Amino acid sequence: MIRVLIVDDETIACALIRGIIENHFPQISMIGEAHNGKVAVEKAREMEPDMVIMDIEMPMVNGIEASRQIRKLFPGCAIIFLTAFASFPYAKEAITLGAEEYLLKPIEENALVAVIRQTLMRLRKDTREEGGRFLNQGEKEPAAAGESGSRSLMVVHQVKNYIDLHYMEDISVESLADQFRISASHFNRIFKQNFQVNCKEYITGVRMDKARKYLAGPALTVSEVGSMVGYPDANYFAKVFRKRFGMTPKEYRNEQFFLPDD
Repeated sequence: MIRVLIVDDETIACALIRGIIENHFPQISMIGEAHNGKVAVEKAREMEPDMVIMDIEMPMVNGIEASRQIRKLFPGCAIIFLTAFASFPYAKEAITLGAEEYLLKPIEENALVAVIRQTLMRLRKDTREEGGRFLNQGEKEPAAAGESGSRSLMVVHQVKNYIDLHYMEDISVESLADQFRISASHFNRIFKQNFQVNCKEYITGVRMDKARKYLAGPALTVSEVGSMVGYPDANYFAKVFRKRFGMTPKEYRNEQFFLPDD
């Protein structure tokens, strides 16, 4: 049973989103609504949602803070942000929280449907692959030389999930291996065995895919996009992007909008 919570202080917006979900996703069996951030947290406690579609600008408790509280309660809950404001601080907060998407109002039905569909696919995939949650600090164990294949598999999937949520942070193979109490060489080996790329390449791939998505919209500058995907140095961001895609971030953005590069 898939549960979705819609949070927006405009009842018309809630009704519109509900209608889109009901028309396109009959597999979603429970849809809840809340009209401010405080009620959203209370409602989330009751229904334990798999997905929250959250407006940001709301009275009492805004969507960012409400999402932060919901994430503490349900770390695996997927969050899709909606806002009428193309604000870099909001976007950065959304990414820090591991949001699925940051969509601007007025809501475009096709865009929302695509994001929900992608989110449902990820949730199903995670359910199949993980069967559990991340190890927390008290659950870390030293990696023995003869550790079981099942634990190795669990660790690399946990790390992959961690990267997917924290790619904007200063992470490295060494820091990840240390966090999950496993040797860097062994960690790199089992990661590549399972995902066909080494961990450093995977981190770069996630960051570059996110960068392309953000560059395809007009809300953020190129340097802001770089900061949001883990490259605060704009020149280094451009270098990595060009190496991967054969063009600079600016050239890529211009290509998306059919603009000549000056």
